Amino acid sequence: WYAFGWTLFILLQGEQGNRRIHTSGRVVLLPPADDLKAIAVARAKSNYRAAGPGAALQSQVLDLVAGLVVESSADRLTANQLRAAPVLAEALETADAMIAASNEKKLQSSRDGCLQTLFCCRLGRSNQDLE
Repeated sequence: WYAFGWTLFILLQGEQGNRRIHTSGRVVLLPPADDLKAIAVARAKSNYRAAGPGAALQSQVLDLVAGLVVESSADRLTANQLRAAPVLAEALETADAMIAASNEKKLQSSRDGCLQTLFCCRLGRSNQDLE
């Protein structure tokens, strides 16, 4: 969860508040060296911005990040706490629906394959004979 928290932070902040490293001809963004201080600064910036679109969402994501990047793994947010976070609700509902649809498709394909195999066995043919 620690890495997920820093990934969210980097995505949210971009170059602002993160370290920019040049290596092997590429530019890579890394989390800030002083993680808790950087989150506090980013949260403060979020609070003082004009209440334009996205300010409340950014504040919620920063709260989530703060719970994920705690040094002690025992103090970090758990999977259940993440699933309960309002900021992730819509994304998790979409992901759950996609997984359910994929599982149903796999299940139907498996059922079709089993029925086809059973049918072929009864007729003494191979599945390839039907195709």
